[in-house]
Amino acid sequence: VQFTPIWSVVNATAGSINSGTGLFTAGTVSGTYTNTVQATSGGISGFATVNVAVGALASITVTPNPVSLNVNLTQQFTAIGKDASGNVVALTPVWSVAAGGGTISSSGLFVAGTVIGTFANTVTATSGGLSGTATVIVTAGPATTMAVSAGQAQSAAASTLLPTPLAVLMTDVGGNPVAGRAIAWAVVTGGGTVDSATSHTSAAGIATVHWTLGAAATDTVTATSAGLAGSPLKFSATASSGIASTTVTTPATKLD
Repeated sequence: VQFTPIWSVVNATAGSINSGTGLFTAGTVSGTYTNTVQATSGGISGFATVNVAVGALASITVTPNPVSLNVNLTQQFTAIGKDASGNVVALTPVWSVAAGGGTISSSGLFVAGTVIGTFANTVTATSGGLSGTATVIVTAGPATTMAVSAGQAQSAAASTLLPTPLAVLMTDVGGNPVAGRAIAWAVVTGGGTVDSATSHTSAAGIATVHWTLGAAATDTVTATSAGLAGSPLKFSATASSGIASTTVTTPATKLD
């Protein structure tokens, strides 16, 4: 039986159709739309199911982005592909590191390096000629080591302030300075004083204290931070009496 149906779409998300010609245009949301295309004539309708497939890969997004990690820590990255309409496209990307900051496995597991800094767009996921990137910020890790930075083996008059403050440098496993870590200072021998029992490391990883010598010839101060290699550190200084020696010469007496 010949007839001229009126075409329509039950679920508009599936797409649109020309009511006279039946030309269907798929929408932008992928999925199976059951009995969505409808042809009607004389109160009778027929239906057809439409499967809207995902389009070609158009973009790749890498997450998380950005991410901040201490040195040597790990982060699992994920790549999400989408078509031009925003539908998710399955992909198995090739992972790489473009601008330093660490290393990454074939599954996207990133291991931060030991150099701190901001590594822009360094984590890269590539598929079909398209790439997505993420930025990694590598920060200093927990302190592992302390060492003398300045002030060792000085000498001055007894009971006077040493010219150079005692200084300790604190670093992480990568040798990066660690800020905010407490150091305890104590006079061990000599009877002198330090101007603070505790000081904290600066952004440069350095903690300082001023030392006034005692009356003893040899003075010692320790710097301690529990659990660190190098702790406790020992500073030694030499105190002099500060009294200048004087030699008096008398003229010789001539004897007849």
